[in-house]
Amino acid sequence: MTTEPDLLAPEAEIPEVPEAAETPELPDIESEVPETELDPAAIADLVPETPDAYAINLSEGMGEIDTDLNQRLHEAGFSNAQAQLVYDLAGEVLSPLLGDLDQAAQRATDRAALVAEFGGTGSWKKLAPKIESWGKANLPETAFETLCQTADGVRAMHRMMAQNNEAALGKVEGGGGAENLRSEIRRKMNDPRYWRDRDPTLVAEVQADFTRLSSG
Repeated sequence: MTTEPDLLAPEAEIPEVPEAAETPELPDIESEVPETELDPAAIADLVPETPDAYAINLSEGMGEIDTDLNQRLHEAGFSNAQAQLVYDLAGEVLSPLLGDLDQAAQRATDRAALVAEFGGTGSWKKLAPKIESWGKANLPETAFETLCQTADGVRAMHRMMAQNNEAALGKVEGGGGAENLRSEIRRKMNDPRYWRDRDPTLVAEVQADFTRLSSG
């Protein structure tokens, strides 16, 4: 028969357990995330990780980013600022050339339209010098130069040349060529393209008509 330990008996001494060494507090180590938003100047001086990571601002008329060029720039170790400079210089050189090409293409298109409209190459070769001679002889220099730039301008000179011939014929027959010309001037000046849009071709026509009227 077991007896319960006497509650009144002195307690057995409990051996002291050595205190565990305090665990030193470790500093809170936070993983520092590198800032993604860097100073623009710092970004400009960096070489991007890949060729397609260049941040390029294209000037007007430059088209699209050239991936082959970016590859070569990246292989050469060009920073973003250096790559941007390459594109800027290319834009300064190519933009005027592209403008000249567009103008030349427009002139070729206009010339082809006139050739087709006036009966083919042979007929146009005969008619073009006549329009040019008439324009230089009868129009102010600025009006002539303006009208020569477009197909519509050349058509206008041809129309004025034909009207001039009709007016001259009317004078011989005692007709009212000058009055017809005045009516034509009024009609053109009432056209919204003249007083509202200041269409250069129509303005040149009106100036030429006034010159013809005063010289007639």
